[in-house]
Amino acid sequence: MRKTGKSIYLSLSMSNHTSMSANYVKNYALKHNLIKPEDNVFDKIHDRLNT
Repeated sequence: MRKTGKSIYLSLSMSNHTSMSANYVKNYALKHNLIKPEDNVFDKIHDRLNT
């Protein structure tokens, strides 16, 4: 998380660091009331390349 409150990542924050199945992520997000960020992936890639 950056100081501006924006995430530098392209996915939800989760308790593990490995890729999980789509259903696991969906259920985890529902259980923990996580909201998918409305981010432009291309803008994020651009920002990461230019920082």
